Amino acid sequence: MVNILDVIAQLKTDLWSKYGNVLDEKYTQQEIHMTYYLSTLMERSGHGISIDYKYTEQAAQAAFIAGLRIGGMDAEERANTIVASRIEDAISALRGEHDV
Repeated sequence: MVNILDVIAQLKTDLWSKYGNVLDEKYTQQEIHMTYYLSTLMERSGHGISIDYKYTEQAAQAAFIAGLRIGGMDAEERANTIVASRIEDAISALRGEHDV
């Protein structure tokens, strides 16, 4: 039987080795704007955080920024893979290896 705690521990290890600490860098202006947008969205949808939970709000904002940065890195990686594949196809077509 699979131990779910072992699976979670391995996932954390794998993600850390792939992305490291994405919060090491200073927040960009766009990321700051997005956290304000997120806060407004949460308040307007009835999920605002009270002043007693300021640390929790900061943790939620850091988690949001981390997700935003990881999503951006993943999107860039996928885009680069697509471009590389298209270049390879074009080179093959120029060599007459197959039709584009």
